[in-house]
Amino acid sequence: MAWKIHKLREIVKSVRSISHEIKVWRDIFGWTLRHEGSLTHNQIQFWHLQKPTSGSEYLCGFPDAEYGLLRLVEFQNCEQIGIRTGAQIWETGGIFDFDLRVTDMATTYNTLLDAGYYVFGEPIELRIGQFVLDEALLFGPEASGLALVNRKEPPLPPTTAHNGVLGTIYLSVSVAKSMDETAQFLTETLGFTELERLTLKNSEPAPTVFRLPWNLSTQVPVQLGGFSPDGTRDTIIEVFQFEGLYGEDRSDRAIPPNRGLLMYRFPVEGIDEYFAHVSARTPITTLLSELEIAPYGKVRCFAVRSPDGVWFEFFEQKTHNPTNDQITND
Repeated sequence: MAWKIHKLREIVKSVRSISHEIKVWRDIFGWTLRHEGSLTHNQIQFWHLQKPTSGSEYLCGFPDAEYGLLRLVEFQNCEQIGIRTGAQIWETGGIFDFDLRVTDMATTYNTLLDAGYYVFGEPIELRIGQFVLDEALLFGPEASGLALVNRKEPPLPPTTAHNGVLGTIYLSVSVAKSMDETAQFLTETLGFTELERLTLKNSEPAPTVFRLPWNLSTQVPVQLGGFSPDGTRDTIIEVFQFEGLYGEDRSDRAIPPNRGLLMYRFPVEGIDEYFAHVSARTPITTLLSELEIAPYGKVRCFAVRSPDGVWFEFFEQKTHNPTNDQITND
């Protein structure tokens, strides 16, 4: 294969106020600043935005993390709507949430409540295949989901925790109109690896992390698919489909500059070959272009959207940036 996809470098989130958001990521979780500045003109053009749109950005992450970072972008001088504002969990379109592993569920959970996050699903034990998890689902600004996960079985290897969080963003969820169609896009078009395909349904009425009515928890099968860019479990793009439930599709909202979890960014080696592979299989959202993305320097980048409107960006660095020594392609 002439190209290689690396782990998720970052999720981009469009926000009303960076100064409000960083109170959680910097002040509570202790994530470190990787870059702070203004959006470049060619970045705004790459996203098909026009003058007078401008913006500022703040890239942060778990200390010393090389992947799974979070970039907050605050757009100015443009019209915006919320991508998933008011959406039900089973409604399709865009990115639903991302997950963080925690060492002390109760402390982290209550700290986020104090910071203004609200609860969608209280901590609950889940059994998914070989894994036993305690998981809670909260919503923060811009109706974006944040799942806290304490993996009980099999136990994780020893690792460093910071303010109760074990590490980087390792998993993110979207909701599919068709699991088969989305799985085909991720595997055949993007070249991801399918890690698992499961169907979840309660055997008797009981609470679920999805907050389905208890009587429907035995009647609505939830398909789950897990996909990885590099074949590891360091980055998992998880897809759900709620069979028999449907509502508004938010796919047309999941574009810049609308507010919420906006896109994934993956580093790629051999981007010309990868672009040829992807463009032969699906329409391209933004053609392969050269632009500046701080702190990575000059990159060549293109964007494509999934059948559910999820925006994927793939980039290859062209130049070495001395400020980027701790952010490498694995």
